Amino acid sequence: MLIKILKKLAGGGIYSNRLMTTELGVDKRLVEQMINQLQQPEYIERDSIGNCSSHCSCCTSKKRCCSNNDFIDLNIWRITDKGEKAMSQ
Repeated sequence: MLIKILKKLAGGGIYSNRLMTTELGVDKRLVEQMINQLQQPEYIERDSIGNCSSHCSCCTSKKRCCSNNDFIDLNIWRITDKGEKAMSQ
């Protein structure tokens, strides 16, 4: 299940915990736990963005997630080299 989440995050796009729960068919708390489990061994890294209007200027997803919001709290996940290796095994 952890590898499925890694692959979804690596595929790009915008995923909320709610969308992950729907696609994976699991409880929201389980998704949150799995995200935390992926952070601990450093398979993913989090970049929190507090002010979308000033910090998303170079983000390719800005039009989809921030177009009508002046302020939005986002968690952007980046797959680390260690995470890439885990997906290829």
